[in-house]
Amino acid sequence: QGVFDLKEHIASMGLGLLPIYWYFWKNARDPEYDSPRRWLTVVLAAMVWYNFLVGHIVNNVRGFGS
Repeated sequence: QGVFDLKEHIASMGLGLLPIYWYFWKNARDPEYDSPRRWLTVVLAAMVWYNFLVGHIVNNVRGFGS
């Protein structure tokens, strides 16, 4: 139960990061933003993969015993 709640919080934080992500990629030719763009992309990708994996695991666990 707690892992699913954490998944929802991470998804909310990821949605909150999307405007920042858009801002850094809007200025993609500016070399000053290379490092923040790279790290923000890595963080968002990790959030998406975590949510994907936890969603599948929780969905499979809910089926046990029924």
